[in-house]
Amino acid sequence: MKHYELVYLISPDLSSDQARALAEKTAGFINELSGLSEKITEPETKKLAYPIKKKQTAHIVCLSFSLSAERVKDLDEKIKSENEILRYMILEKKKEKLPKEKRMIEKPKEKKVEIEKMDKKIDEILK
Repeated sequence: MKHYELVYLISPDLSSDQARALAEKTAGFINELSGLSEKITEPETKKLAYPIKKKQTAHIVCLSFSLSAERVKDLDEKIKSENEILRYMILEKKKEKLPKEKRMIEKPKEKKVEIEKMDKKIDEILK
């Protein structure tokens, strides 16, 4: 299974409760396709930068999920069948790289050697 993110705009004609129900229905599509819904945001009303289907505002929802690559087309078709979804985008999420500090393996701390012992060893080597 691959990890994906679905971002979509819901028509402002729906109330907040109806938008929330549609968001849950969309998450249900993923479960029907043997996927796993990981995280879903609450529908939030936003003003659009430009009109989409003659609407100036929309409810925006973001959904993270896991699904097999073959089933993404089926999900795409189900989302297209929903008339209240104005626009959507499915993105494949890449594996996140750990920050450099966390990737580095800590080296064991070296024991400190006294200078006098080091001098003796150097003298032995040079003789």
